[in-house]
Parts: sequence; structure tokens; C-alpha cells
Amino acid sequence: MASSRRIQSIDFWRGVVLLVIFIDHVPGNLFSEATPRNFGFSDAAEAFVFMSGLVLGYINWPRIERGDAGTVVRACLRRAGQLYAVQVVLALGALALFGAAFVASGEPAMLTADNRAAFFDNPTTGLVGTLLLSYQIGYFNILSVYAYSNMPAFGAFSASSAAAYSLSQCLRAEMRPGGVRVMNVYTGPTDDAWHQPLPPPKVAPAALARAIVSGLKDGLEDVFVGDVAKDLIERWRTGAKVLEREMSETDGGGA
Repeated sequence: MASSRRIQSIDFWRGVVLLVIFIDHVPGNLFSEATPRNFGFSDAAEAFVFMSGLVLGYINWPRIERGDAGTVVRACLRRAGQLYAVQVVLALGALALFGAAFVASGEPAMLTADNRAAFFDNPTTGLVGTLLLSYQIGYFNILSVYAYSNMPAFGAFSASSAAAYSLSQCLRAEMRPGGVRVMNVYTGPTDDAWHQPLPPPKVAPAALARAIVSGLKDGLEDVFVGDVAKDLIERWRTGAKVLEREMSETDGGGA
């Protein structure tokens, strides 16, 4: 295990799950007949939920053993509330942007494409569905900036992010003819329990949410959030091979 206490086996299985998702999204792929969705009531997405619970247990079990279960429960509820609020704000913000685009352009697809008709045809039902998390629109991929250049200390995690980056390019090409835009959001370490062992700077959830809304508003395809992500992408643009050597020689090259 790395000094950051990162569990490489979980990163490996995250990569496997992303590969399964990629296979499921490639039309006419024979391998898709062997993915989990064909044999039960769940698919690869549920594996992410399971691994998130596993990581939470790994991080918080020592506190529970010390009899501090109440603090753990409160922290989990607080974090769940933050994630819920970000999801709802992003969904409603995206819908508002598409509504404004329809008013400005008169283009019906702004209200109908990508499952938006389910909301705009019946806003009351759509709003309830948004609040209950049973309705969702759009495609927001939040990736590690190490998708661009592997950080050996987090090798499997970087590889899984690179796989998601490649998948997003495929989705973008497939969905562009239908007027659907795929936006990738790249971030360095985020301010959460998983990244606790890492030093600052870290990206706060609120800053990440603001960057996503801003990127949608500006029509961007790629958004880089936080000092680490912005520094790394500039170094990658300057010289990808130089950055690769720096990442391997200095365990991140200052990223």
C-alpha cells in the first residue's frame, strides 16, 4: 500500500468497472453479452456504490471501534447532504440554462433532447423527480486530471481515469449529431475523506459545482478545476513527455 494509504486493489476494480461500462456503451460489441447487466438486477454502476461503502468503512472503522460511531454517522449524513445539494443544484441549473437557450433561440430540441422533455412537459413531476433523484439529464464526467498523465503513486486510479477520458471521447462523438454535449471536468485532489492523507491544495465540493455550472454556461467541453489540475494541464500542453518523466521521478512533479 502506498504511503498515502490508498488501496490499489480498489483502484484496480474501479478500472475494471470503467472497462465494463465502456464495453456496454459500444454498439454491436459481443463482449457486452457477458457484462453483469445481463445476469442480474444491477450493472457496473452499483459496483461504484459498493466500493464507496467499502472505502467509508476502511476510513471510519477505527473511529467506530473507539466508540465514536455518532461522529461517523453525523459526518456521513453531512457529506450525503452536500452531495444531494450539489446534484439538485446542478440538475436545476442545467435545466434553467436549456430553458434560457430555448427562449433565446426558439430551438425545440433545447426542451426535448436528452430526456429534457420529461421535465418541461410536466415541470411539477419533473421537479419532484429531480428532488427524489429519480430524474436526471445531461452528461457530466468528473475525472481526475491524472487521466492526462499517470501519477505512479496512484497508478491504477490514474489508469481508470484515463479509461473514462477515452470513453467520454467516444460518447461525445456518438452524441454530437443529436445535439448532446459531453463536458469533462478535471480536478486534482478533492476535499473529501478519500483524499485526507494528501496535502493541500484541495478542491472543495462547492467550487467543483460552481465550475461545472460555469462550464455549461460557457459551452465548454473541458473544464479544469483547482490549482493542481490547472498546473498539470499547462505542463502537459508544454511537453507531455517531459511531464511524464517528472511525474515518475518526483512522485507527481509538484502536481
